Amino acid sequence: MIFTGVYKNKKISIFKKPFSKEWSIIEKEGKNKIYVIPAENLIFFYEKTNIRKVSELREYYKFVLEEKYGNITFDVHLEDGTAYVLAYKNFDVKDFYALDGEIFSLLRVYNLLSEDDGYCINFEKEKLTFVSVKNKNIDAYRVILEKDADIVNNPDWLKENLPELENKPVLMVGDSGNINKLKELFKDYRLIENHYCLNDLAVAFGGALKGILKDHRLSFRKTTLSEEDKIRLKNLFLISIASYLVSYFLIEKVSENKLKEIKNLQRQEIRKAFPDVPVVSPYMQIKSMVKLGSNFDLSKKLAEINLPKDAKIYLIEFYDGKLIIKGESSQPPENTKSVKKLPNGNFEFEIEVK
Repeated sequence: MIFTGVYKNKKISIFKKPFSKEWSIIEKEGKNKIYVIPAENLIFFYEKTNIRKVSELREYYKFVLEEKYGNITFDVHLEDGTAYVLAYKNFDVKDFYALDGEIFSLLRVYNLLSEDDGYCINFEKEKLTFVSVKNKNIDAYRVILEKDADIVNNPDWLKENLPELENKPVLMVGDSGNINKLKELFKDYRLIENHYCLNDLAVAFGGALKGILKDHRLSFRKTTLSEEDKIRLKNLFLISIASYLVSYFLIEKVSENKLKEIKNLQRQEIRKAFPDVPVVSPYMQIKSMVKLGSNFDLSKKLAEINLPKDAKIYLIEFYDGKLIIKGESSQPPENTKSVKKLPNGNFEFEIEVK
């Protein structure tokens, strides 16, 4: 099976042998394309939760995110009592096997090359994506955009804006020529060499690895039905109703156990046809839970912020109960910590919620 990772104009394919863990990079492009969403288009956070059903979590965050951002595409993953939420905007592809976030592609490459906690940094000309890795997961991340500056060729700017790094391994990806220029900045750290592919293909490579490693977390499974799905679902219900009517007329009295069997069969068939669509969607129940208050600190803080519709988010940090959001908009939001007028007429802002 061939999986092709796609990041912007970069592509790379991986072939996995059937019934084997062996895989290799090949030149042939596969039909199973995994598109990597740039980090600046992502909203990612995680928090502890008492909810144990993914379907209920989806409905909870559907309410939270739609209240805040309107109609936004998101996915939820539940693991060890922690809810991981990844949403994206301004990214549209139609034919895909899966979607992946840039920060997770970087994490996957880092974990392939190192078992230690450390950092992965993707250097692009006008953007830097920084991921801190702890226990093989994303501990924190930062996206820095500098539209009017050549980030890679401005080491002084980098020193001022990079987070303070501990003495841990560092994986640097991006344009290979630029990375060679930047190695002097990281001479005191243990640099990890990416021997699998060119560094400018590393993000696409991390996306392709998603299919090979069977990483189904945050793949943006369907939360709404397409027209084709609706037709299939309609036909499924018609078959179910017909089966029930036949049973009704043939049997004078259907026992309670028989009714349960029919309902369970319907649920099983729906799950087979639509494995990623919850059979029961308790939206109103979750909505009432939100109104009553729930133990979701980050969600509450996000709900306190009122951003302009054209706001572009460059940075989201949540640490020790404090939420920091940096971005740009045509009008400064309310209750900003700092605002700066940009040459293009927009306002660069920073919001802090404790």
